Amino acid sequence: KSSSWLIQHGELFGETDQPGVWNDLAALLEAEYGGRRIYRMMVDSGYRPDAAYAFARRFPAQVYPSKGHDGQADPVSVARIDLNRQGRPERRGTPLAHVDTSYFKGWVHGRIAWPSDQPGAWHLPADASDDYCTQITAESRIVKPNGKVIWVKHGPNHYLDCEALAAAAAHMLRVHLIKSAPGAEKPSDPRGPAPPAEKPPQQISEAEKQRRAFAQGMGRPIGTGNWTTGWRR
Repeated sequence: KSSSWLIQHGELFGETDQPGVWNDLAALLEAEYGGRRIYRMMVDSGYRPDAAYAFARRFPAQVYPSKGHDGQADPVSVARIDLNRQGRPERRGTPLAHVDTSYFKGWVHGRIAWPSDQPGAWHLPADASDDYCTQITAESRIVKPNGKVIWVKHGPNHYLDCEALAAAAAHMLRVHLIKSAPGAEKPSDPRGPAPPAEKPPQQISEAEKQRRAFAQGMGRPIGTGNWTTGWRR
């Protein structure tokens, strides 16, 4: 199972029909975070799709506009929104990711109580804000008598949407199929490796003391193994 580590969270303010906010988003996309850059970004295109599509065209293969659905056959499916002269999807046109938001919100909520030392854990930094944590839990998953799943919103849920889209982006990159190396989920100790445990002193019998004294008098090496083997070295 793939694990999640929150590196940074925040908000960009501005009207999405103005270029300024998209330029700010581009700066975040091109920035480095701990020496790494964003490999895949999802942008919700539900409000102003044309603006989201235009931004995705600036960063082909890196930015995917997305559209959420309550349920679909696959967690994520991709369709091309650009058409050729024949009215067919352009093979290299701008991709639109159709995301099963119910699936990925369930994924996020399912990781909240996951043991932190197990693969699949969801790790938050100590400085994660109260607003962030409140928005992550701003929806409840309700199963109706007919078996249909709905999500009931209790307040602002922008961070939950962001986490769901981040999980969808990771799913597109098949992160969930990556096998972790043994012990990779355990963070290293900043103090370095622990020193080897000291062994308690061994009790030496009187006969062994006499043997060692005799060997020292003969100029022979002393070891903890067979005395004859030690001498032959």
